[in-house]
This record gives sequence, structure tokens and C-alpha cells, in this order.
Amino acid sequence: MAPKQKDPPTKKGKEKSGSSSGRHRPLEPNVDAGGIRRFRGPEEELIYNKWLIPKHIWAEREVILTDFPYSEMANLVHSCGWQRVTGKPHLAYPLLVKEFLANFNHAIEEPAADHRYTTWVRGKWIKFSPAVIANYYELPAHDFEPIPADFDMTQVTQFLYGRADAWPLAGPKFLHNQLTESLRIFHIFVCHNIDPTSHRTDFKESRAQFLYHLASGYRIDLGEHIFRSIVDLASQYASGRSPMFPYLISALCLADGVPLLPHEEPESPEPPITKRTLGKSCSQTSSRQSGSTTSCRD
Repeated sequence: MAPKQKDPPTKKGKEKSGSSSGRHRPLEPNVDAGGIRRFRGPEEELIYNKWLIPKHIWAEREVILTDFPYSEMANLVHSCGWQRVTGKPHLAYPLLVKEFLANFNHAIEEPAADHRYTTWVRGKWIKFSPAVIANYYELPAHDFEPIPADFDMTQVTQFLYGRADAWPLAGPKFLHNQLTESLRIFHIFVCHNIDPTSHRTDFKESRAQFLYHLASGYRIDLGEHIFRSIVDLASQYASGRSPMFPYLISALCLADGVPLLPHEEPESPEPPITKRTLGKSCSQTSSRQSGSTTSCRD
């Protein structure tokens, strides 16, 4: 369960009805002007207004795989059947995504729960599970290779950095701009579509192991992995993390009949990952490592 917030509900002010509409209107208590119930109760409304509204979404990105025909990323996508994970994403509706997270059913995995593998969004209980995610992405059935508990870090670092003398590291973390060229692109893809984070300038050993496992061609249960990431994100609403997987969440909500608010508009899509992304990533990450900024957007 998400921790209870002690703060009393704040006065509701005004809110944008769409990410780019520029319109403002006063919120009614728990009900939109179109008659849509938006929150299960005052606690969910408080979570939404205090913790989620100020945050920017961190979106999935299309990958132009033909730009990287012989890369680790292309090999993994084709061998695992992840083509839809790299394809042009669904429209993302930031308000809908934030309401999905604010109202999340934290008993979603309890066997005896009335609403197991469903969650509440705008008056509807929608299906949400690893199987639902796998079905959306049309993921084929595979045998999966769990991530090992132990790694040979000399081997991991040599693979990621492309040189034999890379381990032990010169500093406490791995550096994005020290990865081989093809693995920098692979890391950008992972940071948006597989294991999202808006911070990739440097990263911990556990993430290096995850990259190594994937880039080596091992298959993971992607539906389960994404489901677990979203469950954790919904439970950690008070953290500094941005809402992730907005295109997926929007698509699943709309497919189950969740209504949009009057004048609700989608977010402008992120640019696709192409050959040009690599040049931007290199220059932007280098400047961040010499400065104080700690996140990357290409």
C-alpha cells in the first residue's frame, strides 16, 4: 500500500485541461464539468494535486530500427518480437496518466481482492496486468532468462565500454558517454521504452548489469517487467520520479472505454530515436557531466 499522507487536503485551484491547450477552469469537487468522476476519494485527489500535477511525463519513443541494422538493439528487438515496443506510440494524455497513477488499485495483486488485476480510472475498472501489457505489445511467448544474482563485472564493463582495462571503474558509477556507440543508442532506448528514467548521465552497477543482460540477447518477461515498474511508480508518487509509460497507459485506458475530459488534448510526441540522436546524446551528456545538470533529454 502507498503510505498515507498526513497533509490535509488543499484548496483546489485551477488546472490545465490539456498539455498544450492553454485553457484553465476551476475544478469541481471530484467531478469534471463533463460529469466524469475523476477520483475515488479525497486521498486520491490530494495525491493527484500535490504530487502528480507538477510533474512532467517521461514518454516512450519510436525507434527507427533501419538506422541501426546490426546493433544489439535491433538484434534484441527482432529475436524477442519487440517490434511494437519500438514502433510509433499511441497518443499520450498527461492528465489521464496522472489520474491513473493517483487512483491506482494497490491491492491489484492480492488473490482475494474484488478487483484483482484491475484498476480504477474515471469511474471505470479497467484491466491491467502483465498479460494485458504483453497483449498490447503483441509479445510472443518465450522462455525467459532471469537476470542472474551475480555478474563478472570485468566482463560486463569490457562489453559495455569496449575495452579490456575498464574495470574497476575510475569513479563510483558507469558513464553514458563511455559506452560503445551502439550501446549508447541502446541505453537511450532502454531509458524510454523498457526501464524508464530521465537520468542517464551516469548509472549504478545494477543498471549496467541489466543493460549487459539485455544487450547480450537474453530474453526477459517484458510484460511483467513493465507491470512491476508501473506498480512501483504508483506506490512511490511522493518521489521525484516522472510518470513513465504514458503512451501505454493512455492506450490501455482508452481501449477499455475510459472517457477523455472536455477539451483534453494529447502531449506532443517525442522525436524518434535515429542516427542523429546519437550525436545529440554525446554532446548533451558530455556537457552535463562537466556541469550540474543531472538528466538527459534528446
